Amino acid sequence: MAYAGGTSTSAFAQAISASSSIIIVDPGNFLKIITKAGKALVVMGRGGVFKSHFQYMTDYKGFKIFTKSGTELILPNDTEIISVKTIWVPGIYQGGTYWRNNYW
Repeated sequence: MAYAGGTSTSAFAQAISASSSIIIVDPGNFLKIITKAGKALVVMGRGGVFKSHFQYMTDYKGFKIFTKSGTELILPNDTEIISVKTIWVPGIYQGGTYWRNNYW
């Protein structure tokens, strides 16, 4: 399903918010979850304007798990990876204005 324009993007963000929670974790905890899940599907994107970073998202027990890392994570061999241009998470400004952690 494709979305175009600001109105559709807003509706898409509201649909995501209503359908499930997005849990933001540090890269170490993300790797623990992926290892625990076994044969996980991970969506991986790259972002950044002044400093590049890697973004990762997976589904675990109904929760969407998201992390961002300054270096590429080494995922388990049985992980299926889908590479995308970037991952957009509602309510999180990728530049760090809304969400900033010491590992960015």
